[in-house]
Amino acid sequence: MPLCPSCGRPADAGNTCPHCGASLTLRLPLKILRYASLVLAVSGFIALLYMVQGAPVPQLKVSTISAVNNLAYVALAGRVTQAHYNAEQQSLSFQVLDDTGEIAVTAFRAEAEALIAAGRVPAVGDAVTVAGTLRVRDDFLGLTLNTVEALSLTSPTPTPLLINAITPDLELHAIEITARFIESREPFPGLVLLTLQDATGVIEVAFDESARLLTGDLPLLPPESVVRVRGIVTLFKERPQVTLTSNRHLELLPPDTVLELATEPTTLTPLAAAQLGAVAKVAGEITAVESFSTGFRFTLSDDTGSIALVVPLKMYPEISGTADLRLGAQVEAYGLVSLFNGEREIAPPAATAVILRQPSALTRTVTSIAELTLSHLRQTVTLSGTITAIDSFSSGKRLTLDDGTGSITVLIWSNVLAYVPDAARLTREQTVTLTGRVEHYRGQLELVPQLGFDVTVH
Repeated sequence: MPLCPSCGRPADAGNTCPHCGASLTLRLPLKILRYASLVLAVSGFIALLYMVQGAPVPQLKVSTISAVNNLAYVALAGRVTQAHYNAEQQSLSFQVLDDTGEIAVTAFRAEAEALIAAGRVPAVGDAVTVAGTLRVRDDFLGLTLNTVEALSLTSPTPTPLLINAITPDLELHAIEITARFIESREPFPGLVLLTLQDATGVIEVAFDESARLLTGDLPLLPPESVVRVRGIVTLFKERPQVTLTSNRHLELLPPDTVLELATEPTTLTPLAAAQLGAVAKVAGEITAVESFSTGFRFTLSDDTGSIALVVPLKMYPEISGTADLRLGAQVEAYGLVSLFNGEREIAPPAATAVILRQPSALTRTVTSIAELTLSHLRQTVTLSGTITAIDSFSSGKRLTLDDGTGSITVLIWSNVLAYVPDAARLTREQTVTLTGRVEHYRGQLELVPQLGFDVTVH
């Protein structure tokens, strides 16, 4: 006699158990249900694993990372600013900087050794994309690299430069210099500094302990030998230096190698084509003038672009036709092209490297003081009037100019005042005409002449 699958008692033929009322038809055995549940669970896990493997790893910006991202698997992209190898802990760590912030990335033991074996150790200046597990704490933000395949890197191509063209604006840029070895010193264990010199200047090359452990010792350099160095521009106390990331990036050149500064180029270079780190000869019209504490900055423009001609104070009076170096003048000059505040500038080696080709043909149109508004800020205007007050201070003179329509403060800095013709006649009740840049100070407009020759005493 069959047993009821629900209560286990004997049940006569029929559709219902007489003891518990359970249905005796269409019931699946429990074993089948168990196997079906297992198959369903495994199938769901496989489907989930497939979807996860196919999903892209989210790429974050450093500034967007917060506590909710702790232990998340994410990707980051940026440039390496520091790199360190710890031989005792067998770990590689490097700082990655994007346009929002910086984060520490670490590879431990097996992963670190695999990166070293594969020759894929990130170095300062490299562009990297890295995926790993985030560690977010109150006082720490980091990412752990779990696999070698999760790191991709691109080393930058170095730009050949003369030493004087290496400025703070080139931080983290790859450069190449050919220079004479002067000396080597070790300010503390684990850091070697090489002093190199070419015809334009002197710079230090840094080689740290991590680079030595990973690539080997530097070659022995004879005194006065000539070397070629490929490295990354870094800053130490705001001064540029070159960081050497591998001993293979220092090449000892033959003993008969001669270092020379390029002579005056024989052909003119369009302003847009003046290459950083090269000695170029250019010509253009002065379209802007700016004085600063140690010299004057003339913006030269042609049909292709513009470049700043920087003239030191000591050189300025030695240039032939100094009084005509004004807005609208046509000038030719040659010198080393460098970068400052993101803009190219050319530094003449001597006063003879600057030639006035044609004086300015611009006429100075006088503007009344009453016409000046905030819309004139940073523009160059000409004013004419009478000095009603004058105040001398350590860095120059401050005048009050009245033209009958209004009055304005005129600030003449000492480096500009030194080249004002008849500067001794700048007194009260004197009539003057001045060309300068409109500035705003403490809620008031003022005029600041950039050249002494733009101040005329009548």
